[in-house]
Amino acid sequence: MRIRNPEVIFASWSSSAPVHAQVDMASYYKAAERSLTRNCSADWVAVTKYVDDVLGGSNETASTDIKFSLEFARLSGKGGNTTLAQNLTRAEAAKISNVDAAGILMDPLNFYQVSTGICSLVIL
Repeated sequence: MRIRNPEVIFASWSSSAPVHAQVDMASYYKAAERSLTRNCSADWVAVTKYVDDVLGGSNETASTDIKFSLEFARLSGKGGNTTLAQNLTRAEAAKISNVDAAGILMDPLNFYQVSTGICSLVIL
């Protein structure tokens, strides 16, 4: 806003602006992980390691099964609504990249971006 309207906005401050943008911002998720209850974060780490091991392994059937399960969960709505997920096939799931499949595990942690929001102070 300051860049677009320098004649109106004298100064601005944002508490959640990236100061060092990175492609893989693992530290963001580490902070979210640390805020989880101890047993929940341990389970989260175990599930992530398991998915990484399966997707990085040589068993294509297991890899497709994990991709199918993760994508099915992503497509399913709240309350068990599987309308969008019903048409997913294992052949389609097999085409999902390992990175995209593993990234589905981060979906629940993305609420930190929304819940913390962007706190900004604008001085007119």
